[in-house]
Amino acid sequence: MIKTIKRDEVVDFIRKEAKGGKMFAVRFTKKDGSIREMTCRLGVKKGVTGRGRKGWVKDTVKGYGLLGVYDMNKEGEIAGKKGAFRMINLKTLINIKVSGKEYVVID
Repeated sequence: MIKTIKRDEVVDFIRKEAKGGKMFAVRFTKKDGSIREMTCRLGVKKGVTGRGRKGWVKDTVKGYGLLGVYDMNKEGEIAGKKGAFRMINLKTLINIKVSGKEYVVID
């Protein structure tokens, strides 16, 4: 049986299930139409200088449907000044895998 989660409950679900720096995997559609798979974490402070993302509300960018995460696959890779911090597009999220369970996101 496939487990499902509603799109409007995704942020609270991720914050609850991935608390304490637990890793989780997501799959979503990027702006260019390609599918992105990412293993990530919330709450990473490594490399945070306090510059950038000013005025944004915690991890979620209201109105844009984005969630700021730390991409574990990009860790240690030099990607300009971006580091390994990325945004997940919650509006195009396909599925989430956390604690060995996979959830399909539905509208």
